[in-house]
Amino acid sequence: MKLLILLAAATVGAAQAQAQAQSIDALDAPHVAVYVGDLDQNTDDGLAKLYKRLREATARVCEPLHQYDRLDTAYTKCRENSLERAMAQLPALAGYDTRKHKSRNG
Repeated sequence: MKLLILLAAATVGAAQAQAQAQSIDALDAPHVAVYVGDLDQNTDDGLAKLYKRLREATARVCEPLHQYDRLDTAYTKCRENSLERAMAQLPALAGYDTRKHKSRNG
């Protein structure tokens, strides 16, 4: 099973204004597939690995913003929003404590 991480936020400048004026087609939005079929989503270890993959995928999707935003505000918001949307697609992560993951894995 694969999960697509979609970036629905605009990248920079004019693209951001255009995105606000019209919805972004999911096929046109930057995205990355995350393979989750090998993970046991019923275990803490499986959920931790899944969450880590999602965080890494959102970093890849949002990377163009990181290059152009010195304060990283757009990059951070992109990662947070993308991660939230990805987690919403996976019921197993509904009750996942992200603070536990961060303290255990950095």
